[in-house]
This record gives sequence, structure tokens and C-alpha cells, in this order.
Amino acid sequence: MKLPSVILYQRSADTGSFGTPSPDEYMSPRRIGAEKGHTESIYRLGRMHEAGAPMPKDVSEAARLYREAMDRGCWDVKLRLAYLYDLGEGVEQSDEEAARLMGEAFGEDGPLDSFDMASIYYHGSGVSQSYSLAYKWMARAAEEGEPWADMYLGHMCYHWEGI
Repeated sequence: MKLPSVILYQRSADTGSFGTPSPDEYMSPRRIGAEKGHTESIYRLGRMHEAGAPMPKDVSEAARLYREAMDRGCWDVKLRLAYLYDLGEGVEQSDEEAARLMGEAFGEDGPLDSFDMASIYYHGSGVSQSYSLAYKWMARAAEEGEPWADMYLGHMCYHWEGI
């Protein structure tokens, strides 16, 4: 099987135009990588199923692929899967599973810090809003030296949010 880059190169040589790859041409390297167990390919294929591009949207398949990538050690996929659990898209809605996955992602040196985690819980972004969890994460951020955390803790205490 020829890779899309080879097909496009050959097409451009034959026609003088580079052209746009078909969805199958675009998907083939991701499918091959996923079939061989390449974690990043599995994750990217899941993102494509979730977005519905370049194939029909299938959030259940995206969730299955995310779970497979997570089982292979891809921690950042936990945030995507937590989002699906929070909304109940492609999986049965579960605030508990969403919070558990998000907590695991942050506990594994994820890209976000304690302050970000507090903001996510405070505003209910991708998880169910929880002032008590927001307060817990904001206190941790303050202990870590985040300059804005003390101000937000003061605000939360003043409004009796999470205490």
C-alpha cells in the first residue's frame, strides 16, 4: 500500500497539481499505526472519530480508542475521556469517572498545574462544578507558590465557596 505522501507526490507529478487527499488517503497512516499499537496513532484516530473529520462522527468509537490509548500509557488522553464522561457523549454519563480520570491526569505530571485544576472545578469546565474541589486544588496551588491562588482563596472564603 502506498502512503498518502507517495500518492500525492505521484499525482502532482502526473497532473502538475498537488491536490487534496481523499479521507481514505489521509486516514491510512493513522489506521496502520493504530493497528500496530502505536499509542499516538490510536489517540489521533480517536480525536478524528470524536470530531467527525474526515470520517462520520462516532464518539463511542472515539471513547473506545481513548480507553485503548490510556491502557497503553497515554496519560493526556485521560482529559479527553474525562470530558466525554462528564458530558455523557459516547459513554454513560458519570461525574465520578470524569473526576477520577481528571484527577489521575493531573496526578501524573500533566500539562496543567494545581491552579488550572482549581479553575476547572470552580467554573465547571469539562467537569461538574465543585467549589470544595476547587478550594482543595487552589490551596495546593497556594502552597506551591502560585501568586494568584491566595487572592482566589480569599474570594472563595469571603463568599463561603468550598469551605
